[in-house]
Amino acid sequence: MDLSGGEIFQYLNTIFEDLVVESCQFGAGCADQLSLALRGYFKSLKSVALFGSQMEDRQLADIIDALSAHPQLERLELVHIMDSGRKECTALATLCSTASILQELNLSGNEIDDQGVDILVGALPNSALRVLDLSSNRSITTRGYKSLAGLLEAP
Repeated sequence: MDLSGGEIFQYLNTIFEDLVVESCQFGAGCADQLSLALRGYFKSLKSVALFGSQMEDRQLADIIDALSAHPQLERLELVHIMDSGRKECTALATLCSTASILQELNLSGNEIDDQGVDILVGALPNSALRVLDLSSNRSITTRGYKSLAGLLEAP
């Protein structure tokens, strides 16, 4: 079995509730294989964590989009994985507004900027999200944090 090409995902059991990928350098097709697996093989994921893995923005946005097939997803951690974060934030905004029970979103240690925060803030009032971790995103300025603070003031 060739693990570098992503074929391993088709062998994973459909009863897993948690998926953790740490410090992985995704090959050309591996991120695409993970997206396909998230759409088809995994059926009951409640928690997904990608830590310190390297892939292109488009690939991560595709993975986030694939998570929309998991309405039971409660927790998502994307830590030290995003470069600019805008494509991913757009995909996350869609996920937050459509995933019925997503409660925790950890986006720490990325390069999300004020524009990415604005994208997320637009989706959060319509979500079930209770925890949002944006720590160590050095590109977020006072303006971005003021945008987030506006969520706390909303009725």
